Amino acid sequence: MIDIGGGFPVGYRECAPPVGEVGEIVSDVLGTSHEFTLLAEPGRLLAADCMTLLTSVVGTAVRDGQVWHYLDDGLYGSYSNVMTEDVHPAILALSELSVPDASFDLVTLAGPTCDSADVIARDYPMPDLAVGDLVISPSMGAYTSVTASPFNGIAPTPIVMS
Repeated sequence: MIDIGGGFPVGYRECAPPVGEVGEIVSDVLGTSHEFTLLAEPGRLLAADCMTLLTSVVGTAVRDGQVWHYLDDGLYGSYSNVMTEDVHPAILALSELSVPDASFDLVTLAGPTCDSADVIARDYPMPDLAVGDLVISPSMGAYTSVTASPFNGIAPTPIVMS
């Protein structure tokens, strides 16, 4: 029995190779004659696309010349995989979907806890945002809400199923 583990890739910001390409590499290494049972844990490959995170801007500030946008979810919530696994999901302003030629500035995106570690992304390209604007992160179904906590009294983001 051979357990090749898991963590089959998912494209967050860059494209990931299709699972077929990963399978070809495994077959090349192990050969086609299987005198053994092969175990694999697909993990993110199955779960990532099952959830989209919708957050909103709850505050904006300029710190040392850099625009900071504070979201109502952060590292102690659904973006916990940024800190625990160094996974950096895509983050899109809802306005990007309706204004495709919007200009972008590099900003810092942070969570709501006022903790210095609660920084989701630095130097991240975003269009102009204001308090109340919506931000979307697709592919948030793997290892996100499961590790969320009520840090600083902020409840984890509710999950809505449709």
